[in-house]
Amino acid sequence: MEAFLWILLPGFVALASGVLSWFVMQSRMEVRLAEERERVATERGALEAERAAQRATFEVSIRAAEETARREAFDKFLSELTVEQRHYTRENRMLLNSRRSLILQERMYFRNIPLSDWIEHEITLEATAEFEAHKLIGFPSSFYPVFVNLVDNSIFWLRDRKQPRIIRFDVRGNLMLISDTGPGVPMADRQAIFELGFTRKPGGRGLGLYISKEVLDREGYAISVAQIPELSGTTFIIEPK
Repeated sequence: MEAFLWILLPGFVALASGVLSWFVMQSRMEVRLAEERERVATERGALEAERAAQRATFEVSIRAAEETARREAFDKFLSELTVEQRHYTRENRMLLNSRRSLILQERMYFRNIPLSDWIEHEITLEATAEFEAHKLIGFPSSFYPVFVNLVDNSIFWLRDRKQPRIIRFDVRGNLMLISDTGPGVPMADRQAIFELGFTRKPGGRGLGLYISKEVLDREGYAISVAQIPELSGTTFIIEPK
């Protein structure tokens, strides 16, 4: 029996060595696989972080470009307003005697529309006692061009209307009203008319009401459009915010 065991012993030793070698190789392979998984995960994390950084940089660049474009567009239109402000400064001393004369002179100066337009189209300019007595605190160079633009628009839409052709200035409480007997503004356009580039005038640029709204906004005022029972046309309302 002992002789038989001695004969089998080398076989058992060889078998045990083979199994041990297999376990050692399997362990080494698992270690290598774990290392490879860790390396791949690290590289994937680095790629995702780089992609996120690139996406964030791209979004920041887009926002910066959009902001720059908006600022340049707004500065361009404000530069036109600045020209009108300089023009007004030269004429300021001539426009202090009468509010009605003031509006007329500003209209002639800023828009270069001859006085004959008023006479030819028989347009009546009215100012209520409340408007004459109203006091507005602010920079004249900010408010005068707004009134000039509103009167200019009213004249354009009144010139082909039947009589009466009236532009009226009124004050109700803290609201300033500029009304006319023109065709009025359609309900669908009452917000759009203050947007940049929107106009119903043939050949218009859509700047006047947009600039007026921006200027009044800087002065703490808002402008809107409505319709009042007394006059059939358009009424612009200027009120403090």
